[in-house]
Parts: sequence; structure tokens; C-alpha cells
Amino acid sequence: MTQEKKLIVNSMEQKIIFYCEMEGQISDGQWENATPHDHYKAWCLKWDEIEVRPNKVVGRNFYAVKDNYNFSNWELLEVVGDRILTKINLYRMWPSGPIYPLQLLKEDPWCIPDSAQEYFSLEKYWATENEYWAKKLTKLKENGITLEIMFEVEKHLLYTHKDLIRDCDLLKLSCRNFIWR
Repeated sequence: MTQEKKLIVNSMEQKIIFYCEMEGQISDGQWENATPHDHYKAWCLKWDEIEVRPNKVVGRNFYAVKDNYNFSNWELLEVVGDRILTKINLYRMWPSGPIYPLQLLKEDPWCIPDSAQEYFSLEKYWATENEYWAKKLTKLKENGITLEIMFEVEKHLLYTHKDLIRDCDLLKLSCRNFIWR
């Protein structure tokens, strides 16, 4: 019987950071040229393979040839930090509705714009030019995410850069810790 692969983290914020950003940075971004060249394969996780267990032992139950990714590197967070903050703040403001960012984060995290400005561009220009962008806008609106919501998120930051750095440091520990289950 094959054991299900799991990465156990302490918070939904850490799950969002890993699933919506760092997994992609491992395979196609910051660490895409790291060696060995197949290092990323172990880290290709599905949403349900990342488990949130507050105040419990964190770690992974699978072998990874590389696990020393520095998620809190300031140069990396300077590039990706704001879009992570947007996603987490959407979740923090509406964890269970009437806006449904968690559903989009699970299904299509790249659907969520990085900012209100990007949403405005999507609504005003991109969606009128291209069917792909029009579908993206429709999906956002079906999940209750509007330009007004994006402005609210930017105006009321419940989760800050300081919180992000702390969670990225904790996420590093989760990825480095191998646990038997």
C-alpha cells in the first residue's frame, strides 16, 4: 500500500504561500535551475496533499532530494510578496463567504489578480480583447471577487510583510523536517 504524500504546515497562510507561489518557484522560478535537475518533482503537490495542523508537528512524509529552499529570501519576496499578500488577505477577510477566494486558490490561484490595478486592467482592457481574460474575469465574479473587493483588500491589510516573512521561515522548517507517519 502506497502512503499518501503529505506536507504538514501550521496555518492556512503557509499552505497558501506554498501552493500558490513557492511550489512554482521551486519548479519554474527562483530554483528552476538548481541541481539536481529533478529536485522539483517531489514538491509537485496537490492542494489536498498540504495539510494544516495548527500547533502540531510539521514536516513532510516523502523523500525530497533537495529541501533547503529559502522562501524568506528578501529578493524573492520583493518580486512575489505583494501577490502572496493579496491572496492571503482575500482569504483572511473572507475565509468562508460570501466571497470565495479559497475555492479559487485551490482550483486556479493564478486567476486572482495581484492587485486592484491588475483587476482594473483585466476588467477594462484585457477581458474585452481576449476570450481567455474574459473567462478569468467571469470566474472571479462568480466567486464574488470584484474591483471593489480588491480595493478593500488593499485598504485593510490583515496580513503584512512581517507576517509573510515569519510564515515563510516556518514553511522552510516544514519542508526540511522529514516525519514518519
